[in-house]
Amino acid sequence: SPGVKVVCIPFIAVRTRYRRSGIGRFLIKRLKRPSQVGPYDALVIQADVESVEFFRSNDFSDDIILNSRFRESVVDDNGREILPRSVSCGRRELMCYLPPFDGHYPPMPGTNEWNRSEVVNAIDDEVERWRARSLEAYQSQWTCIARLQQEIVKLRSLLKRQEYGFNKLRKENLSLQKMLLQSETQSTLALIEAWKKETANYG
Repeated sequence: SPGVKVVCIPFIAVRTRYRRSGIGRFLIKRLKRPSQVGPYDALVIQADVESVEFFRSNDFSDDIILNSRFRESVVDDNGREILPRSVSCGRRELMCYLPPFDGHYPPMPGTNEWNRSEVVNAIDDEVERWRARSLEAYQSQWTCIARLQQEIVKLRSLLKRQEYGFNKLRKENLSLQKMLLQSETQSTLALIEAWKKETANYG
């Protein structure tokens, strides 16, 4: 999304013999620090299926809808995934870490601490953006619902007209069948009567 600072982690791993010793958590903890990677709005990684639980335990989310927002961050202009060959095989899950507001905006010149007023302003800006997006989403949803309702009304009206036409055709068909039966009956009776007369003449 425009204005969203995303840090994409192309690859992170620990040798098998050194796993479960806290190295992975240490690396993730360092990557989360703005002092290491700069201010950001999200850390994004495509995790191997086997490592999904590890990243979940380190506050990464694998929510599909949430991560769809960052899908464009892990592909190039041609739609190809930006991943090294060493992790280009096997199924992966797109996961993201969203940091707190505090500590993710530049400090004032000449200071070593994050400026608190900027953090508050950033929170206010984020809430305002959320409100605007929520309102837009609400309007879009109700627009879609209203149009679907009108479409249903239209389809019901069409079905009623089709049902009326079908019933009318069925009645006409029954009437024609009745007329045909009567005509066939009359023709049969006429033939029988003519046959009787002809037989009587020969008798």
